Amino acid sequence: MRVQLATACLLTLVASLSGTWAMAQDANSNPAKYMGATLLEQSVLRAQPTSALGLWEQNFYFNDRSMNGTSRQFALQPYICPSSSRSRIVLPAADSFGSVGYIGPQLGSASVTVWQYKSTASAKQALKQFRAVSCPDSPLVRGDDDKYHQAQGGSDFSASTVAGVHAYGGGYAFTSPQTGTVATIYQVRPVGQAIIRVEILLYGPSATPQAQVTASAMATNWIDAASKAVMKYSSMDPHAA
Repeated sequence: MRVQLATACLLTLVASLSGTWAMAQDANSNPAKYMGATLLEQSVLRAQPTSALGLWEQNFYFNDRSMNGTSRQFALQPYICPSSSRSRIVLPAADSFGSVGYIGPQLGSASVTVWQYKSTASAKQALKQFRAVSCPDSPLVRGDDDKYHQAQGGSDFSASTVAGVHAYGGGYAFTSPQTGTVATIYQVRPVGQAIIRVEILLYGPSATPQAQVTASAMATNWIDAASKAVMKYSSMDPHAA
């Protein structure tokens, strides 16, 4: 029943956010520049989750320079969503990334990640693949018991745009034997030479249908704010954020 309620909630939300979409860069913005480590960190830290579900506390920041080997290669792949198999749906590997995480006031966590490409050609290739993204409504998701669970949800392109680009996202939920309902809400958007992803995770008593609706609205606002932060620090529009 928990999953059924969560699924109905997420599908209703996705339907309310969907709209037509275009992928052209805003004609009024400047060409994007590759951000150095300091500007990348500032862009990631600039936009934070709202307090609609309570106050969030930052609990980590890391980037590609703090990793090596296969873990770094894995982290450099811009993540979209889980697939219907045990693989992830990702975009071509980026050249750098920065990510900040937050702990929620109840049982929840959140994160925002910005990947970026050094070359315009690589960014265009990622954008091309992003256009064709289609996340499954019933993905296989790995739970805290290290087993894969069939989740239920939905995804679509958002109604809002930043730099002429609609975000893609939605959510999915499953029941974990340890924690009960686990719900994930996410939004992804390419901006210039960057890929931005925000995610909100709710579980147990915090993953109520109403909380999921609230988290989804938060994710939409957050991806827009984070996208504008990237526009600012990549010199596309210094006044965007």
